[in-house]
Amino acid sequence: MLDPLASQKQCVAVFCKYPADGEVKTRLAESIGDAATNRLYRAMVNRTLDICGQLQHPADTLVFCAPNAKDEAYVEWLGADHRYRRQSGQDLGERMLNAFERTRDEGYTATVLVGTDCPALTPALIEQAFCELDLHEIVLGPSHDGGYYLIGEVSPHPGLMSGIAWSTDEVLSQTLQKLQEAGTSYAMLEPLQDLDNMENLIFYKDLGLPHFDVERLLAGLYSL
Repeated sequence: MLDPLASQKQCVAVFCKYPADGEVKTRLAESIGDAATNRLYRAMVNRTLDICGQLQHPADTLVFCAPNAKDEAYVEWLGADHRYRRQSGQDLGERMLNAFERTRDEGYTATVLVGTDCPALTPALIEQAFCELDLHEIVLGPSHDGGYYLIGEVSPHPGLMSGIAWSTDEVLSQTLQKLQEAGTSYAMLEPLQDLDNMENLIFYKDLGLPHFDVERLLAGLYSL
């Protein structure tokens, strides 16, 4: 039997921000400081990119960089081997829509967009997302805080990204309402925990992921 994924041009769009003081994970930084927060954030970004490189089916990785640093800063941080794109738009919804339109214009038939907030993300979940896009127009990976850690589309849906109360616990519910009202076919992955605050940090410390050892990452900067 032919593998349907083999004939598609797929990509993972990774949204990230340069880890400057006061620019990333500000709620967490209020508790553990900028230095410790930046170290954790760098580890989360690196982990996300590592995951994208472990997919069994071919998919390009495009790193969509926030405009809080120049291109050279991202290349110096993450290396010259990645394919970089710039985020553009007034809010998160517009930036994501523009990213989906960019990947469509570059010839991708399916795009899975992920942030770098979820250390529990796995290659299997991204691959499952691509499989769901063979059957549905949208796939969502819900997070326990009421948002989502992943969204995948086969083509851009402008209305889905507008009128959402971003950075609130209503993001997922508002998105699902839009999908249901429009009659858009969608699938849901298993829910995961983002890392945004001290409570989430303790959760991940207790979870003990081998690839995200919280105590080791914080060593010398903060003690839980």
